[in-house]
Amino acid sequence: MTKVLNLATGKYTSYSIPPEEAVVAAYEQSRGNWNTWQYPTFAEHLEARRGEYSVSCGDFAAITRYPKKGEKIHEKIAANVAEQRGEAKCEQ
Repeated sequence: MTKVLNLATGKYTSYSIPPEEAVVAAYEQSRGNWNTWQYPTFAEHLEARRGEYSVSCGDFAAITRYPKKGEKIHEKIAANVAEQRGEAKCEQ
């Protein structure tokens, strides 16, 4: 079971397919496309994105894995944000 979050509305929808397929289905259905056999794959979809813990397609996101016990995700997030902003890494 995959829970897909609509980031624009904050509402969840459940799908009985993998997260990659679920976010594509949610995106396509939000645009009125109910022809599931015609959906592009996650890899083919122009709006599809993959993160370390999630996948998204447009405003729709789903968790693909949860952090392992003891994994320091806040430091990873801060480093990714700094890198995206082009900020230099501070060394102590």
